[in-house]
Amino acid sequence: INAARSGDPGALGLVADTLALPFPDGVAGTVHCERVLQWTADPDAAVAELWRVTAPGGLLAVTDTDWATFAVDAPEGWVNDVLADAALGWVPHPRLAGTLVDRLAALGASAVEERRDHVLISDWDPDDPAQADGPPGLPLHSIAAGAGGVGRPRALAALDVLAAAARRGRFAARLTIVTAVARR
Repeated sequence: INAARSGDPGALGLVADTLALPFPDGVAGTVHCERVLQWTADPDAAVAELWRVTAPGGLLAVTDTDWATFAVDAPEGWVNDVLADAALGWVPHPRLAGTLVDRLAALGASAVEERRDHVLISDWDPDDPAQADGPPGLPLHSIAAGAGGVGRPRALAALDVLAAAARRGRFAARLTIVTAVARR
């Protein structure tokens, strides 16, 4: 919020629960929610709340990561399998992005459009303190650490293999970001 206000000191900045937005019905001409729903306790209720504040004729754009598409190129095949599995266990709703269009349509949204951006991340310096959690936009250490249980040591070992490959200039990770846009 402070960063947004630095560009426009008069801008309204607000932190709110996606399940109880402090706005009247139909007040916003454009509503954008980016990479939030995958973390919410009740994604359907959150989408309904976003829809509630979208004005008639307005647009609702929802973006999330489809963690089911996450893959890394690794010198050893098990590394991709372990990290892809860890990514699915890292967020509460890892496959939510693939259901955005259906969720909006269920609310009565018209003209729902979907965009799938296939992202390739090929630059990671695991020794750069600014990239300690992983390359920009991909928190690999958090994903591996979030594997939990007996999977965590294996995920951290997979990350070590991947970091060694990155040090040799051989790093690539792929995932898909999905955006669904609906007119109310």
